[in-house]
Amino acid sequence: RSSKPKGVLHWVADDTKEIHSGSMTCEIRQYEPLFKSDDPSSLGGDSWMEDINPNSEVIYKGCKVDAFAAQAKPGDRFQFERLGYYTCDPDSTDAWKVFNLTVSLRDSYPKEK
Repeated sequence: RSSKPKGVLHWVADDTKEIHSGSMTCEIRQYEPLFKSDDPSSLGGDSWMEDINPNSEVIYKGCKVDAFAAQAKPGDRFQFERLGYYTCDPDSTDAWKVFNLTVSLRDSYPKEK
C-alpha cells in the first residue's frame, strides 16, 4: 500500500551573507475574519465596533521567499507551502514585493481542548 505525503517542507536560503541569491526579502499580509462574531449586525447600535478582530490584518516584514518571487507582478498567484495561496499586491515594487493571503490551507491537525 502506498500513501501520499501530507506535507512537504521547502527550505529557502537566507542570503544575509550574500553567498548566493536563493531568496529575497518581502512583506506578507495575513488576513483573518474582520469580526469576532458571525453576525455583528445583531449586536445593535455601535457595539459592532467592539466586535472588530484586532488580528484581521497582520503584516510581517522581512520574510524570506524564493528568489523566483522577484519576477512576480501584481495579480500573480502562488502557493507558499504549508501556509496557503497568496497574490502579489499592487503595492509591490521591483525592489520590495508584497504578498496577500487569499486562501489559507486547511489545518489537518486536531485542535487542543
